[in-house]
Amino acid sequence: MSEQTNEQAVRDAYAAFTRGDVAAVLAQLTDDVEWEIPQIPNVPYTGLRRGKDAVEEFFRVLAQSEDVQAFEPYAYVSKNDMVIALGRYAARVKSNGRTTEFDWVHVFRFRGDKVSGWREYLDTLSLANVYRVPSTV
Repeated sequence: MSEQTNEQAVRDAYAAFTRGDVAAVLAQLTDDVEWEIPQIPNVPYTGLRRGKDAVEEFFRVLAQSEDVQAFEPYAYVSKNDMVIALGRYAARVKSNGRTTEFDWVHVFRFRGDKVSGWREYLDTLSLANVYRVPSTV
């Protein structure tokens, strides 16, 4: 596929996520997709997931864990089979009411017309801090 087509696929996936249409996001993935956010202690949706069922679980756990307040992609770079997107995220953690806000980088890899890999780069310390369990000492 062309770089422009891949970039449009990412834009379409973001639009689907924003309207809560996880099925539309999953339809754009290969069956063996690798989906990764660095593993962060106490953040239940982080880590590496493989396959569409695991990505569907990622979205379910994310929705159970956080109320998304802002998801704002603002720049895209496309090269060959890769699309890099930059954006901003804000959310409230449902279990404790704390909020977080950070910039992110998403790297999408394509195989044919489907996403075969996704990785998020973010402020892991900021996210870890809002999920941190208070000390009982």
